[in-house]
Amino acid sequence: MPSILAIVSIGIALNTISSGYKGGRDRIVQAENLLRNANLAIYRARRHGESRYEIFDTAMDSNAL
Repeated sequence: MPSILAIVSIGIALNTISSGYKGGRDRIVQAENLLRNANLAIYRARRHGESRYEIFDTAMDSNAL
């Protein structure tokens, strides 16, 4: 059986739900922010080479501006 080599980079954004979480529009905004943060993390992982992962840090957000 032939082998397949996959080179991947992964961006990870962690999320916590606060006690004041309401849902509805807040839920959509929260999902958009989570995807944006994961995208920033994957961008950083790719920038630093192949086969890496990065976990989102708020410093990534300030560096994106």
